[in-house]
Amino acid sequence: MLLTGQSARHLGLDRALGFRLAVVAGAVNVVGFRAFGLFSANMTGNVSALSLHLARAHLAAALLLGLVLLAFLAGAAGSTLLVEAGKKRSVDSVFAIGLLIEAAGLATLGGLALLVPSLDRPALLVPALAFLMGLQNAITTQISRERVRTTHLSGIITDLGIGLGLLARRAAGRTLSAEGALVLPRFSLYLVTASGFLAGGVLGGGIYDRFGLVVLPLAALLLLWHTARGLR
Repeated sequence: MLLTGQSARHLGLDRALGFRLAVVAGAVNVVGFRAFGLFSANMTGNVSALSLHLARAHLAAALLLGLVLLAFLAGAAGSTLLVEAGKKRSVDSVFAIGLLIEAAGLATLGGLALLVPSLDRPALLVPALAFLMGLQNAITTQISRERVRTTHLSGIITDLGIGLGLLARRAAGRTLSAEGALVLPRFSLYLVTASGFLAGGVLGGGIYDRFGLVVLPLAALLLLWHTARGLR
């Protein structure tokens, strides 16, 4: 699942990848929102909030949101540099290395925030989480050849709507176009990914409400488990 040498990727691999990493992203995203009112994975909401703060001349809030956006961008860029370097050197496990970096980052951030309460601040924690989410999303996008994205749902919900339309047409006995016939098999992938993000949010929010930022090391453990399975 996480090896560059795999010549063929079937839908089952992408479903497993999408669900497990969407659980992580959903948990991390809800932690940032629950703790500070900021998203670390959903950049659409952050851009809308940034535009509103700029319109109202709330410069401090706008600066923080701009930092979060840049951190997500940097994470995606850093992930791409890592993957390209790994491919050039024929490192088949480069995608797994990227997820291990993310896991280490989540564990470190959670541990530091728990041990040093003064670090539990939005200007420090949310951009760091956004960097890790950008890294994760770029990894899943590249390994799945752009079929799997795990840190946001706008496009996935749109794809689900398209799939429902195609299913309705087929149920009515109508013939699908060539493009529709190609899209429809991915309906289960989009549904599983959206379900994973929702489940991660529910679990992450529940754990945060009871135990605080311990949810971040737990998310790191889930990533480690997924990475170990992905290398088999």
